[in-house]
Amino acid sequence: MANTKSRKASGKLSKVLRAFNPRSFRGGMALFALVFAFTGGGYMLYRSFAASLPPSNLRNGVSFWVTATDGYYGSMSCVTVSAQTAYGPVVRCSQTRNWSEGRVGFYSPLTNKFSPDTGWMKESKNGAWPWGTCKNMGYYFIGVDVYDTAYGGVLFGQIYRYANNRWEIKWANMSSITRNCSTTGNWSKALPFK
Repeated sequence: MANTKSRKASGKLSKVLRAFNPRSFRGGMALFALVFAFTGGGYMLYRSFAASLPPSNLRNGVSFWVTATDGYYGSMSCVTVSAQTAYGPVVRCSQTRNWSEGRVGFYSPLTNKFSPDTGWMKESKNGAWPWGTCKNMGYYFIGVDVYDTAYGGVLFGQIYRYANNRWEIKWANMSSITRNCSTTGNWSKALPFK
């Protein structure tokens, strides 16, 4: 009885070995497909993990003092990534006043000027983390500061994706309550800043 079971097991094993015999054309193709599936699947798994989090030189913060286009001189907080635009590199930043309010806009390293695109807003007491994943999109988000708006606390920043063999960013805002994001503009090539 035991002899019959071992013959059945070795018969199944020999069928599998014959199916993947590299000396025959069919076996060679089957072996190639199996190896390709394992290596290709592993690579795709690696790429999906590696592309979900931008490298550290694209997700750190930097602070410095600069003059805005309206003449106000104040402290700036920026993410260390700029978008490659038709006007050169542009960085999403916030400028603070009296350490209790701020405004958001864009800083140009070429002109060394900050152009605000919001008015002065109160800093939110809702200490939300300025980074994370957008619940409604799945993209990684990094913001500069949280400000109180009519919709609650809002983080102003950008979302990231890996596409076209490079990191790209898009301007975005994230609700500190729902962690959902809304975006504006087009995807731009991400460049390290400072």
